[in-house]
Formats: sequence, C-alpha cells, structure tokens
Amino acid sequence: VLVGLRSGALYSVPRDGERLSLPSLSGRVKALAADGTRYAVGGDGVLQVRALDSKAVTTVDRTTLALEFGPKGVLFAGVERSILELEGSAVVRVYSGHRDTVTALSSGPQLASGDAEGTVRIWHPDGELFTAWRVFEPGVQSLTWTSDGSKLIVAPRGRVLEAWSV
Repeated sequence: VLVGLRSGALYSVPRDGERLSLPSLSGRVKALAADGTRYAVGGDGVLQVRALDSKAVTTVDRTTLALEFGPKGVLFAGVERSILELEGSAVVRVYSGHRDTVTALSSGPQLASGDAEGTVRIWHPDGELFTAWRVFEPGVQSLTWTSDGSKLIVAPRGRVLEAWSV
C-alpha cells in the first residue's frame, strides 16, 4: 500500500505493517499509482516515476491530478487537459480533447478518463477518441472499470456512483 500525504510525504506500508518512508514530493500529493515495481506521484507542476528498489527517477514538469498504470507497464498521466502515455521516461502518445483538467483515469478494456467539467471519454488504444459524454456536475472525481470490463463506474464529485455500459 502506498500512502501520499498533503505535505508531500510518501510511505509504503507492506503487508507486515512496517512503514517505509519513500522520497518525498515537494508540494502536495494529488495523484498516486503503483504497479508492484515502481510508483508514480503527481502534484502541482510535477510528475515523478520511481522504481521501488532504486533511486532512479523520471520527472516531468507538468501538474498531474490523475495516474494509472496500464497494460505492459505503460503509465497514463492526466496532465492539465490531456493524457500522456509514458513508456519509461518517453512520452509515446498524447490523448487530447478534454476541455478541462483531467481528474480521473482507468485502464480496462480501453482507457477511460474524466475531467473537472464532468466529461467522460473512452479512448481507442491508438489514442483516438472512441466516445464521450458530459453528464456530471460539478466534475468527475474517480472512475473504474468493472472486473469483466462491461461497465464503467463513475463517481461524480458529491454525487452517487453511476454505472455505464460501454
């Protein structure tokens, strides 16, 4: 389990319960993701990706509010109004089209993203838009695919969860 604090402090809490302090982010932690070998942390003006077993770090100087590790080790990062797909430290694809800040990501059968305006977008693997809809006021806080990939569960800010067949 990774825990990010508003202060920028990061901790790893393994199953045995002993807390391990990780290198901190300067500023508030706004997004956190892990894939078992590395973790990504985002905040105001920065995205950092670190290996859990080394001091190697990749830094992108962009405000990051949403992170998701996808298949084959790629990292999706919601930076401002677009999504970066990173392999290692290289940006291999940019998903564009949101009119407001990307606030949520989920990689399932397809990449799903939500923004502060309340728009949800589903993307083809090549980065092209599959579909989009705007129904959530005042914005999307979180989203995730069901385990069978048939529905997208969306958590609008301050509202009840909604399930969408895609």
